[in-house]
Amino acid sequence: LAVVMDGPKLMKYLRMKHITRLMTTPSLLSSLLSSPGLTPHMRSLSPAHCCKDTSTGYEGVRVWYLCGEVVPGRVCRDAVTALPGTQLVNSFSSWEGSDISLADLTEWVRDG
Repeated sequence: LAVVMDGPKLMKYLRMKHITRLMTTPSLLSSLLSSPGLTPHMRSLSPAHCCKDTSTGYEGVRVWYLCGEVVPGRVCRDAVTALPGTQLVNSFSSWEGSDISLADLTEWVRDG
């Protein structure tokens, strides 16, 4: 829990463990995006950045799933800007019915 609540530690952990898919709430992503000085750390997770640094073999966070809450449009736009090359996906489900619906928010942001 301490790693999740500390933005720079979370970014370091994701890189260290070569995490390529991640599922969080929109509010956690929003908190990370709005943390002062964290934007460079966020960019270091993007596939666009990681492809330039082949020394680690880390490909970056390819897919970031958001679930459990409504996803504000501002969070979508900020995430797509901060994480070029990362697919942002809204995962909506009713737990009781085991139904799931996925929406590619990256395309939504790009299509305006």
